[in-house]
Amino acid sequence: MLLNSFKKDIINQLIAADGADEGRVLDNPLAPYFRAFTGAFDPRMPFTFYFEVKNKPVLFVFDDKPNEARSSRAVFVDLCERMLDNTLRITNVIQELTDGGYLTVNPPDSKERSPLPLNWDTCWRK
Repeated sequence: MLLNSFKKDIINQLIAADGADEGRVLDNPLAPYFRAFTGAFDPRMPFTFYFEVKNKPVLFVFDDKPNEARSSRAVFVDLCERMLDNTLRITNVIQELTDGGYLTVNPPDSKERSPLPLNWDTCWRK
């Protein structure tokens, strides 16, 4: 595997998450994505992934504006597509590491995930 800076950042995030400070996220451009992979709903996070069913993540984007002040659906979809492009690039590298035997991925069981927060739709767009 040829390592470029993008792949190195991913590997460093994976090492930090699995190290002594388990779950740690390094401060680099990929940090929001690795925080999102936790599935947490934290207003300090711009977005998160929630697994309604195993192997089917749903993107939730933080937006605490009232419905009438939120961006149009087209603008929102464009923003989500850009986030998903980066997400796919990251997950492709993780898949490459897994296929090469460098990494084992164990997705959390649906019983391990927390439920959606109360009134999630007032602060999060699906």
